[in-house]
Amino acid sequence: MTNLPRSRRVQPDPMPDETIPGAEGAWGDDERLAMIAETAYYRAERRGFVPGYDVEDWLAAEREVDAQLARDR
Repeated sequence: MTNLPRSRRVQPDPMPDETIPGAEGAWGDDERLAMIAETAYYRAERRGFVPGYDVEDWLAAEREVDAQLARDR
């Protein structure tokens, strides 16, 4: 019987937290998501919290926040 090398389980490197540079440093994913959630809330509030528009509010807020963060770079 030949001695074959044991396969080693290689743990992948954890993904680094993505950051978005902002005017005051780097914005992490948590801060970005909090900004999107707040913006989506205020969009829904202006509409009177009419149900059925939560995805549209989120996507619009995401575009708005990402555009703002891109301008602040």
